[in-house]
Amino acid sequence: MELNFTHVGITVSDLDASVKFYEEVFGFTCRNRTTFDENFLAQAPNLYKLTGTTANVAFMTAPNGIVLEMFQFIPSLPDHGLFAWNRPGYTHICLTLDDLPEFEKHMRAHNVYFCMDVLKRWDGGHWVFVKDPDGNLIEVNEPMRPKE
Repeated sequence: MELNFTHVGITVSDLDASVKFYEEVFGFTCRNRTTFDENFLAQAPNLYKLTGTTANVAFMTAPNGIVLEMFQFIPSLPDHGLFAWNRPGYTHICLTLDDLPEFEKHMRAHNVYFCMDVLKRWDGGHWVFVKDPDGNLIEVNEPMRPKE
């Protein structure tokens, strides 16, 4: 049996804005949009723990085929504004491309929020952390280079 990594799910506050962001900045393609109604969410009450809620969902495919599954819950909880990297749980997604200094210009033209300057790694490649419209962290880096 071969196991493959296929997707990551994130919650967003404005599905249309997030779809546009991932399409325009990172070249994702929206493959499907749907709504999970209250009855659908009620089928798994121990998973969702939501009543009276629906979710608009978009499946965004990266150029290499990995999917970003985005949920906009209605009603949603307010963002508490606190992010603690050292708490258990997922912290970020990572996107890899060949020339990050060049791509930095593209991201800045789209007003992407940079958490830091683009830095060089120990192997000579570049990396940076940015945020999507909801503050979800995205690491953008170049492929790891073999030790010489």
